[in-house]
Amino acid sequence: DIRQGLIQKTAFTKDLFQDLIIHFDINMFDVFKSEKNYTIQSLNQLRVCNENQTTIIYSLTQPYAKAQSPDLKLSILELRQYLRIDDNAYTLPKTLTMRIKKICLQVTKKTDINLQVIPLKKNGYTGATVGYQFHSEFKNIEPKKTVNITEKPKLNIRQQLTNWGVSKKQIDSWLANIDKIKINNAIDQTLNRPDFKKTNAGGYIYTILGDGKQPQLQTQIKKHEIINCLKVFGLQPDDIKKAQDDLKKYNGALLAVVNKCLREQAKEALGTDDMRQFFLNELSDMMNDLRS
Repeated sequence: DIRQGLIQKTAFTKDLFQDLIIHFDINMFDVFKSEKNYTIQSLNQLRVCNENQTTIIYSLTQPYAKAQSPDLKLSILELRQYLRIDDNAYTLPKTLTMRIKKICLQVTKKTDINLQVIPLKKNGYTGATVGYQFHSEFKNIEPKKTVNITEKPKLNIRQQLTNWGVSKKQIDSWLANIDKIKINNAIDQTLNRPDFKKTNAGGYIYTILGDGKQPQLQTQIKKHEIINCLKVFGLQPDDIKKAQDDLKKYNGALLAVVNKCLREQAKEALGTDDMRQFFLNELSDMMNDLRS
């Protein structure tokens, strides 16, 4: 066990103000030779994550930010175990997806990597969400551009789709509404199918991505509609009263939280069954921001 080789002595003291001393034996540094995708993580970066779940996601995905590293893929069960999510929380995959996306935004905002996540579907691009694919890359690092002279340079998304006869209007719709990782995966799937033909590639990728249009849902309400909207979210009378009491002295705060949830609902195309947990999370975040 590597820990037995590294930890030679441990002790504790009742004096909370006594300095903590860590002694590194130079002979042990051979143990830290990097293998596969792993890198030594900066304690500074772990510290700025600030929240446990953000720290865990950063710790898991940062080793894959090196150039040429594959994306990290985790099943829903693995992710729930890593994040220590209670069995009764985020029971619907779409609610969990919203939480994971929010954590990834925090990782991108606070740390030295950019992090994106896309849900992995049971049947490739359709069906229930069964896991997540994380794509991470270090910030401010320009990868060296090399072109293998024996291969044609890879086309960008727009060039490839245009080459397959997809209209500009359809390409614009896909780029505006669908994550680029998902589009690239669809392109790879089209190129790698056994019976690939350029003449029908545009039609094949359309069966994967669809028209790219987002459903139009109500994204804003007025103050007098708050109570009815919270009931639609699935909140009980006690939940509603607590939310009103918590934000009573902050004019307009409750309306802002509700409208933010509606915007997320429209963006994610979620059903109202998912919204109770999401609203309570946003309410908690709002209270933390107002108190800090």
